[in-house]
Amino acid sequence: MDYNTESSFRSLSPSRSRVESQSYGSCSECKQKRTAVAWCKNCDIAILKENFCNWTSGNSIIDKFIRDTQLSANENIDHLEWIEFDQFELVENINKRGAFSSIYSAVWMEGPTWNLDEEAEVWNRNGPIKVILKRLDNSQNMSQEFINQVTGVRPYHDKPHDSQLIQEICSGLRPNVISGTPPVFARLMLQCLDADPSKRPTASQLYEWLGNWVTAICDDPDPSDLSNQFDVAEETKFANLDKLKFNNTPCHENAIYFSRPLDSIINNESSSTPFFYGKI
Repeated sequence: MDYNTESSFRSLSPSRSRVESQSYGSCSECKQKRTAVAWCKNCDIAILKENFCNWTSGNSIIDKFIRDTQLSANENIDHLEWIEFDQFELVENINKRGAFSSIYSAVWMEGPTWNLDEEAEVWNRNGPIKVILKRLDNSQNMSQEFINQVTGVRPYHDKPHDSQLIQEICSGLRPNVISGTPPVFARLMLQCLDADPSKRPTASQLYEWLGNWVTAICDDPDPSDLSNQFDVAEETKFANLDKLKFNNTPCHENAIYFSRPLDSIINNESSSTPFFYGKI
């Protein structure tokens, strides 16, 4: 399947846009309007809240973080969940190691709440489902190398964030696509950074396309070109982690990563230096 065109993004799950365009109806219990398919913020969040006493990660900060996502959820996949280790069976070391972790395959017996019972209008778990588990090694001693792996190098870290950079961006400068990125993701990234705003995807398009990706990768049992691209990217990442040599890449002293008014940057430049406006 070709993923170069907008229509090919949508073809993965043609029913999604139809679902989004219709009303979600009202909750049969409290009669309030639903915010998503078979999701009532009033009743479903109340159920999650009642279950707070039945689980804990053992860390109060992590517990609060997970609970906060549940209390603000707008749909059934819009929150985190703590899964006890005894929910996994057939745990097996697959003899692959990350730079900071051990990799295991396992079967999550209950599975996530991804199956919609359209008649009862409720979400059910779709386990058992095969999953990958990562165990962090020496996680109490997370180093800067680990942080670099997780966050990556910030764009334009090696140059001052001044009017010159603005002009370079207007002239087409863009962050490099990291080697090993799935081609379909790389194309979407570059489309989002297009100099012509009319050629960039809208928020609703991104929501639909990314949702279709999740469906193809996680729900569809049959391999596709899309799922294969992400599988290859994951395999490449795991295969290369042990070979990487991490460096604490320094940022330029004038690389500033918080919002500033552009007027002040432009006005601070010498009046003898012409400034050419363009599209960002």
